[in-house]
Amino acid sequence: MTMEERLKILETELAETRRRSFRFMYTFGILLSVLVLLVIYLTYTQSKRAVIRADEVRAHRFIVENDREADEGQQQGIFGMIQDSPGLRLGGRNAPQISLSTHSGTYLYLADGTGKPTISMNVVGDRSSLSFFNENRRDLIDIALSWDNPGLILTDEKGKVLWKAP
Repeated sequence: MTMEERLKILETELAETRRRSFRFMYTFGILLSVLVLLVIYLTYTQSKRAVIRADEVRAHRFIVENDREADEGQQQGIFGMIQDSPGLRLGGRNAPQISLSTHSGTYLYLADGTGKPTISMNVVGDRSSLSFFNENRRDLIDIALSWDNPGLILTDEKGKVLWKAP
């Protein structure tokens, strides 16, 4: 085999390699473009869902009902609407939720996917409280701190006070 024949073979192999590389890069580019368009589309549809209507621009004040029945709590939710109160709610209907509001005090709730509170924290004036709930939305532990009367309350599922510290 002469040098010219070897050179022609190398040139054809190089041309074939370039064609393969071009095909690969072309296919990869198309797939990447489709992926980018899919991400843009999904982001756009999610952002359209997240648009807040003007009539819904009200902050949330969080209310734990005095009647701690799980059925009523599930239907009503743990959130009440108060106008002119800045607030934030993150999470979905079947996902864990975190909510924060300030309206004559600060309220922070962590809720499970059903909307039942698991932890609540309230700061109103000089009184602060932290409550932990069980799966039936009953208070398990209430920790209340104030300038006048700090305390710790431990209750059972029926709401009966088991232990109270002054």
